[in-house]
Amino acid sequence: MKDNKTLTELLNSLYSKNKPLKKKSKNLLPHPIEAKEEKLNNLLNHTHLILRATLKKNWPKELNSHIDQSISRFLETPKITWKDILSCWTNTYDEEKRSKIKLYFFYAKVYYLSAKLQVEQNNTEKAFIYISHASYLLGFLDGYKNHIDEEKFRRERATEGGNRKESKISKIRDHFSLLLKNPPKNGWGTESETIEAIYTSMKFQSYLSEIQAQETIKDLKNFITEELIHNTCNQETYKALRKKRR
Repeated sequence: MKDNKTLTELLNSLYSKNKPLKKKSKNLLPHPIEAKEEKLNNLLNHTHLILRATLKKNWPKELNSHIDQSISRFLETPKITWKDILSCWTNTYDEEKRSKIKLYFFYAKVYYLSAKLQVEQNNTEKAFIYISHASYLLGFLDGYKNHIDEEKFRRERATEGGNRKESKISKIRDHFSLLLKNPPKNGWGTESETIEAIYTSMKFQSYLSEIQAQETIKDLKNFITEELIHNTCNQETYKALRKKRR
C-alpha cells in the first residue's frame, strides 16, 4: 500500500495541474519591420551621443536642450543664413566667424531632429533618409576636425622647430663673440685669419657638437664672417685685440 501511495504521489507530481508550463521559445529572427525599427532606434541613439559629445567638446558652455530647441525652429526653413545658425549659440567662442565645424554640426542636428520628428509621425522611411544624412555630415565633420588638428600640429611643430633653430643661432653668435674676446697670445691677425682661426678651432667645433648645431647654419663660415665685419660690438672687440702693427 505504501508503494502504491508513493507511485501515486510520483504521478501527481509529474502531471500536476500547478506545474509551470514551459516558455515558448523566442523567434531567432525578428519580424523585418521590428528589425528595421530597432536599427533606426540604434542609429538615433548613436547619433544623439555623437552630437552631445561634439557639442560638449567644441562648445562646452551650451546646453544640448537649448541647442535642440533653437535649431528646431529651422526644420522647415528653406533658406538658412549664417545669422540663423549663429543665433542658436548663446555664448561666443575662439573660432572662425563662419566655422565649418559649426556649420556641419548645425545641419547634422537639423537632420537628426527631423528624423526624430518623422519617427513620432510613424514615417520610418523618411526617418531613415534624414538620419542617414545626419550620419554622413557627422562623418564629414569628424574628417574635417582631423584635418584641422593635423594642420595645427604641423604649424606648432614648424614653430617649435623654428624656435629651436633661432635659439641655436643665438648661442653660436654669443659663443663666437666669447671666443673673439680670447685672442692668441700675440693678438688677432687679419680679419680673414681671425675668422679662419675661430672657425677651425677645437673650442668652436666642440661647442657646435655640444648643442647639436653642426647643420643649423648652411654656410657657417660666411655667418661668422658677417658677425665679425657687421656686428659693431665684435668689430670693437677685434680692433682692440688684434696684433699691434710695427
